[in-house]
Amino acid sequence: MSDKRLDFKNVENIVSKLVFKFNVLEGTTTTVCHAFYKNFSIGYGISACVDPVNFSKELGETYAKERALADATSNIWQCEGYALAFHNYVKPVV
Repeated sequence: MSDKRLDFKNVENIVSKLVFKFNVLEGTTTTVCHAFYKNFSIGYGISACVDPVNFSKELGETYAKERALADATSNIWQCEGYALAFHNYVKPVV
């Protein structure tokens, strides 16, 4: 087995440093969350409720953040994989 592989701890370290910013789109029940790493947007998530009567800013932020975290984590794995391949001069499969 090759020693060229991603380390979960590296990804976990980056994820622990994410900063989340929220916006509720005016006139809607849609909450948007962006995950930033060093001022770079690395993931986002969206939540919304059907009935405005049921809208909760806190719940909207919770669900949007969950999705942003999942998206950011997936993107970090992808970027780290590319960086490892590029750094080790592994030719990508086309």
